[in-house]
Amino acid sequence: MKWAFRLLLLAAVLFALKYLAWIFVWDRFPVPTDSMAPTIVPGDRIMVNKLVFGARIYRSFGFLEDGSEPDVWRVPGWRELRRNDIVVFNFPNIGEQGIHFRINQAYVKRIVGLPGDTISAVGGYYRIAGYTDTVGYLPAQRQIARMPDSVFRNSPHRIYPWCVPQWTIRDFGPLYVPRRGATVQLDSLSFQAYLPIMRRETGMEVTRDTAGGYRIGGRPVAEYRFLDDYYFVGGDNGMVSFDSRYFGFVPEDYIVGVATRVWDSHEPATGDRRWRRYGKKL
Repeated sequence: MKWAFRLLLLAAVLFALKYLAWIFVWDRFPVPTDSMAPTIVPGDRIMVNKLVFGARIYRSFGFLEDGSEPDVWRVPGWRELRRNDIVVFNFPNIGEQGIHFRINQAYVKRIVGLPGDTISAVGGYYRIAGYTDTVGYLPAQRQIARMPDSVFRNSPHRIYPWCVPQWTIRDFGPLYVPRRGATVQLDSLSFQAYLPIMRRETGMEVTRDTAGGYRIGGRPVAEYRFLDDYYFVGGDNGMVSFDSRYFGFVPEDYIVGVATRVWDSHEPATGDRRWRRYGKKL
């Protein structure tokens, strides 16, 4: 009986450690699409490190029932997120109430713009104001740069914030990536770009009146001060990736962690193991 109890206790401890590791240290996510190819391909299961940026802890789980925004506390991490980090995040769904959260809807992309950056695309290449190094996956940007103009003129996909018809994935911006505490003046472009964020952060009705002024909760405003940090993300398969060029900004609280390696990989059609991808560094 003594040994049986010890074995049962050991199993319980190991079981608890397993789930604590998933919460605080790392987790695995399957990748079904090619939006990050060739870095990550369909059939890969990626390892997501939560220690880098700090694991999310939900203070309550009411959002699972009522669809509200989660109340998140983040464990201190090793460092801040950087441009070109590959991150897993919950998709920022945009609706009448602004951006809203779904816990079972996870995406993986590369960070292109950090909070406070002003981002644009010029001739197919990402540009960050005041930053001279390259950012994003360069082979995809070269491919976009070589494509004929007709490809972009005839595209049915509109570039966020969907109000500038001449913006394409080859040429758009400049667009400011919101940073906590920063203030923007509201005009026709900034109002449209940050409307989902203003609705999310205030929980109020945000409108433009007939005189061209802007109102939050019925109160006239000429500027807006952001309450949270946001990120601009891009897929490595730049021609087909559904990313911030189309859906806008990712709230910091939506980020799960930094993808560091391929955990394992299987051929989607056959299930055959792709051993050469096991442990591949991202």
